Amino acid sequence: MNRYLNPIIRSDGLMINRDQSWLQFNLRVLSEANDPHHPLLERFRFLSISSNNLDEFFMIRMGSLYDILSLKKDAVDARTLIPLQQMVKTLYKDVDHFMVKMEDAYQNLLNEMQEFKIKIVDIHDLSGEEKNFVKEYFQKRIKPFLSPQVIDANHPFPHILSKTIHVGLKLQKKDKDMLGLIPIPNTLAALIRISKHDYHYVRIDQLILHEADQIFNMYQIDERTLFTITRNADLNYYDEVIDDATNTRIKVKQLLNQRKLQQAIRIELSHTLSDGFFSYLIDRFELKKYQSTIHKVPMRIESLREFLASELKNYSPDLLYTPYQPKWPNLLDRSASMIDTVLSEDILLHFPYQSMDPFLKLIKEAADHPDVASIKITIYRLAKTAKLIEYLSRAAENGKDVVVVIELRARFDEQNNIDWSERLEQAGCKIMYGLDYFKVHSKICLITMVKDKEVRYITQVGSGNYNERTVEQYEDYSLMTSHQDIGEDALNFFQQLLMNVQEDVYKHLLVSPNLLKKQILSYIDREKAKGDQGFIMMKINAITDVDFIQKIHEASLAGVTIRLLVRSICCIRPLVEGLTPTVHAKSIVGRFLEHSRVYIFGQGDEQNIYLGSADMMTRNTERRVEVAIPVYDPNIKKRIVNILEMSWHDAFKGKMIQSDGTHASYIDEHPIHIQEYLMQNTH
Repeated sequence: MNRYLNPIIRSDGLMINRDQSWLQFNLRVLSEANDPHHPLLERFRFLSISSNNLDEFFMIRMGSLYDILSLKKDAVDARTLIPLQQMVKTLYKDVDHFMVKMEDAYQNLLNEMQEFKIKIVDIHDLSGEEKNFVKEYFQKRIKPFLSPQVIDANHPFPHILSKTIHVGLKLQKKDKDMLGLIPIPNTLAALIRISKHDYHYVRIDQLILHEADQIFNMYQIDERTLFTITRNADLNYYDEVIDDATNTRIKVKQLLNQRKLQQAIRIELSHTLSDGFFSYLIDRFELKKYQSTIHKVPMRIESLREFLASELKNYSPDLLYTPYQPKWPNLLDRSASMIDTVLSEDILLHFPYQSMDPFLKLIKEAADHPDVASIKITIYRLAKTAKLIEYLSRAAENGKDVVVVIELRARFDEQNNIDWSERLEQAGCKIMYGLDYFKVHSKICLITMVKDKEVRYITQVGSGNYNERTVEQYEDYSLMTSHQDIGEDALNFFQQLLMNVQEDVYKHLLVSPNLLKKQILSYIDREKAKGDQGFIMMKINAITDVDFIQKIHEASLAGVTIRLLVRSICCIRPLVEGLTPTVHAKSIVGRFLEHSRVYIFGQGDEQNIYLGSADMMTRNTERRVEVAIPVYDPNIKKRIVNILEMSWHDAFKGKMIQSDGTHASYIDEHPIHIQEYLMQNTH
């Protein structure tokens, strides 16, 4: 993979800047758009994902950096000690380089589409007949839905929402310059088909830009461009203490409105403009020149991809992945009671290869089961439609004590969670919204049963959300157990949440912010004491925690074998002599998003394995409520170890993370394509 960043590295050489590490990961995602092993429209999906990732990077990460700088102008990066002002400007330059690669990927896809006789035609390359067609289409099907505006004393500059696309026009009338705006409604399709016989299309945004003369026909148009701005979407939920649950919901609703008004931090343009017009636009949004970028990638690339996927799904089987249906596990009898099954043995589900249905069946049974007294669960993200909500509501309506800790501060899912919380409350569930200063990010469910005066527990802990849509796209684990002591730990967990306290009262579960990190560092020390007989393997989404990195550094110098499967950010620099000589790090990017978190310490009889919700990021280890569960069943432990060992040898979709943060291909003596293998062999 081509290196285009000059990496920002801490002076002692141990850590790389987290944001550059993230950009290298996003470049890794973008590289999948160039991989001919993916069907063509799936490659568009990777292009879309990398674009969406970049938008979120600006909205959240860059937004938070600006928040820090607004409070402390001389702030420095916590890991590399580089001044934030300098780092922010460097990141904008890095993104400009990234956009060049994105343009190249987009153009390559356009060229390859033509091999399937599919073409997105530039508006200027249309034939006379096609120009007449789109001109008439514009008049009848687009123009009635537009709300153009001239900016002058009587028509003030409007508030422009983040990521909405506008046509910007420099107008002239009677030697007077002014601005014309045309917001492009999201309700319009991304493309229009211009031929009944061929799969030829024109972009709607380009058509509106081109036909602006039909709207502003009383003006002279001197310059034109498409543009979109990105606003800071990082919300501060902790400015004031919230007294009760009702106010929590109201406060989050107010903050969602505030998000629409926050500072602009980036402007994207489709065309190069004169200095005067360019300065006018960026001044309107209080931006600096370095916060702008000019590129030819469609600003609605996700909508464009979805349109093509829908339009062409029956055109050729080679354009999209063959549909994959998660399987009901062979070891589970569909007709048997899930409650009885889990009471007799631990059950591990591996998504998306296995279905979420066994867990949903468990909750559905519990809603009606006479021995079930209560169901408690933490929820972070849900789909727009959710059987889980139906079953929890049914349990409450049946008189069960149903406690739902739903995190209203789950980024970009706030409104969805507000809606579900109101629905659950109406059904009689007891609703709680987490802790004052900690997001509840855990994925844990506790079913409490009473039979013959004996209390029994079923505990479920997962690495991913109870989202019935993304569970078919994200790789995750879900462990269900009737281990009595784990159940008692889970009961303590929920009781502490309800009392708004966090204490170390757990014998088995690892719970942040107090215990999880402490115990993981202790396990690293244990392996360090074994020297070159020590072994650590972890599969996580990101590594930024400085204390964790320091411990890994110390263990590596002691000779411990350390394998890190890290999907995205990896601030530790692997294989640096004198610092991390035994640390190997790999990243897998493929059809499914590798999302699980697995921690393995040691081998043989002393091996400890945990599944959980926490990455090794400071926000997870210190500022969120997370839960990890130990795996005690020897067959399940063996299964997890086998999957991770095979994943380690994925030389098809796996890349080695280098000491400069880049991701590089490698040769493996026993290569495997782990996702393809699991699709074919998970039963």
